[in-house]
Amino acid sequence: MTAWHRSRRADFGLRASGLLMCGIAYAAVARLCAMHISSQTAGALAYALAVTGFLGASAGGAMAMLGHHLFDEIEVSARWRHRSLEIMLPSETSKATNTAEPALLMVGRTAGLSMHWPPGSGP
Repeated sequence: MTAWHRSRRADFGLRASGLLMCGIAYAAVARLCAMHISSQTAGALAYALAVTGFLGASAGGAMAMLGHHLFDEIEVSARWRHRSLEIMLPSETSKATNTAEPALLMVGRTAGLSMHWPPGSGP
């Protein structure tokens, strides 16, 4: 798959589209403000204009500011990376997989853990 967004033409197109979306957002919010409606009488048109203004300004601002850098890959910190299945799942030799379920519950109780919600509702 080609990286279409890496060209100068795509960068200009993304930035121009972002400015167009910001213009549409401005027009929607200006129309919403001109309606002079209270929160109790707001109808579907008012909510549609508000959503158009919010999404247009958000997406348009990002596209206008970042251009083709919107699609840049970033390195995620090791803290937030997905862990492999070997780390997340216990191994077959683990004591937890060889123990029956009621015994696991007793291990939690003997360690001082409460298995009841809300706290204090259990025996």
